Amino acid sequence: MKKAISIFLILGLVAVGYLVYSSANKRSKDSVMDQSVEVTPSNLINTENKSNEGKPSRAEEIPDGWKILTNKDHSIKYPSEATAEAREEESLIYYMGQKQIDSGRTQTELFDGYSFRVGKIRNVTTNDLKQLALSERNNTMENCNNEDGVVSDLLPVKVGGQGGFQYSAKGCYIDYTETIVGFDGNFYRISQSYVGDNEDYAGYKETTNMILATLEFFN
Repeated sequence: MKKAISIFLILGLVAVGYLVYSSANKRSKDSVMDQSVEVTPSNLINTENKSNEGKPSRAEEIPDGWKILTNKDHSIKYPSEATAEAREEESLIYYMGQKQIDSGRTQTELFDGYSFRVGKIRNVTTNDLKQLALSERNNTMENCNNEDGVVSDLLPVKVGGQGGFQYSAKGCYIDYTETIVGFDGNFYRISQSYVGDNEDYAGYKETTNMILATLEFFN
C-alpha cells in the first residue's frame, strides 16, 4: 500500500513539474514580440553583427522636406532627391549616387546608392510570422556563397506598430537588411539595400533605416 502511494506521489510531482515548465515556456514564447524593439526615427535598429543586435543606432529626426509615397495600405517618407514608385505589387524608393552617375554606368546594377522596397509576400505556406522570417533568413544563408559573407541572427522588431522580424546580410553579393512584418492578415517583405565607397556606405545605410522608421500601414 505504501509502495502504491509512493508511486502515485511521484507521478503527481512529475505532472506538476511538467505543468510549471509548460506554463513558463509558453510565457517565454508569448513575450518575444512584447520584447521587440520599436523602429522610430530616433531608435533605429543595427543588426550588422550579433554584438550590436537590439542596440539603437544614432540618427537624427526625419528632415523637413521629405516626400511621401502612398500605395494602397501603406505610406513611406523618403528624401526628395530619391525616386519613388508606387507599383501594383510593391513600393520602391531608390537613389543613385553622383559617383555612379559620373561614371556613365547608369544602366548597370547599382554600385553607389540605395534602394528600399515594400511588398506583399505571395504564396505563403505558413501562418507563422517567425517561421516565415526564419525561412527567408535561411534562404539568404544558403545563397551567400562569399566566404566573408555574414548573416545576422533574427531580431524581433516593430515597424509602424506592426510586429516583425529583421536580419541583415553583409558581403553576400550586396549588403542589405530585410524585415518581415504582418498586417491585416498579410505578410510583407521590406528590403533595404545600400552600396558605395566607405565614405558613402554608412550614410546610405542610415538613410534606408530612416525611411523604414517612417513606414506606416493603414486599412
